[in-house]
Amino acid sequence: MDVVKQQQTQLWSKDFVLISWANFFLCFSYHMVATTLPVFVMAMDGGEFAAGLIVGVVTITALLIRPFVGSVLDSLGRKTILMFGLAIFAVTVISYEWLRSLGLLFLSRAVQGVGWGISSTALGTIVSDIIAPTKRAEGIGYFGISINVSMALAPVTGIWLKQAHGFTVLFFVATLSVALSMSIV
Repeated sequence: MDVVKQQQTQLWSKDFVLISWANFFLCFSYHMVATTLPVFVMAMDGGEFAAGLIVGVVTITALLIRPFVGSVLDSLGRKTILMFGLAIFAVTVISYEWLRSLGLLFLSRAVQGVGWGISSTALGTIVSDIIAPTKRAEGIGYFGISINVSMALAPVTGIWLKQAHGFTVLFFVATLSVALSMSIV
């Protein structure tokens, strides 16, 4: 098989593996924080309703930003936009360490949703660009495993970190996870 033909049918390329790991680390951070944030809100004297709003606002802002991300990815470049989204996400996660107001936490989570919407859309777009058309469905399935594995490991890791070391270490590890994602891409 010649090299061009192999590239058109190969799924497990270096780029595919790296973008899958980058997605894993982003999702790991997201799921670690989402699982433990209600406890953080309650520690700030927020009630269950406030915890639900603060956890959920990420999804709302991500939904609002996604329709605009596609055209920006095409016009400004995928990696640039991905790095911008990851940077927003990382800064908002580490900011939780210093936020002591439910209003500011809500605002930071809303901004984090923008970073999440940009990053997750960019990663999905990049992986679909990388995968050979003849392997696209299979590749997207394997790429999705990076999300599932993070969903399985991150909540228990986050809860353990919070119980063993407190929120400071939890937020640092979640930020480090996004930094790993940034270093991979």
